[in-house]
Amino acid sequence: MVFQPMRRQEKALSRDKAEELLRVAIVGRLGTGGTNGYPLVTPMHFCFHDDKIILHSALKGNKLDNIKKHSKVCFEIDVLKEILEAPNPCKYSTSYASVMVFGEAELVIERANKQYYLKLIAEKYSKQSIDNLGQEQVNKTSVIIINIDHISGRFHG
Repeated sequence: MVFQPMRRQEKALSRDKAEELLRVAIVGRLGTGGTNGYPLVTPMHFCFHDDKIILHSALKGNKLDNIKKHSKVCFEIDVLKEILEAPNPCKYSTSYASVMVFGEAELVIERANKQYYLKLIAEKYSKQSIDNLGQEQVNKTSVIIINIDHISGRFHG
């Protein structure tokens, strides 16, 4: 698949910088094609690892239904640096960076793989070592992997 080049190339982030932002961002937004014809955007905790976005979810829900029907997804993160004020409020601007990821989502089925990926997510957000996730936790959680086809990053200010 060919993706449109960014119109303002001078605002483009390098792939390395985009990946760095994916490692440190706290919340991302998963975009799926809705089974009802409307897109669905869901804020989610996530982990970026081995050129994949790793997400966790309940065992049932709209986003899982959407992925099962149409596996192509997008994922977005943004990092606000500051509001750039001006004498005229209509001239305010924002200093930020954002990253868009496009890829194919898949559900992880094998228990050992689910445990591995859930541990990666937990370690990103926890201040303590995660030695083992209980079988009950793993069994009641879905893991979604986005295999990345394209990353596009942008900054302003």
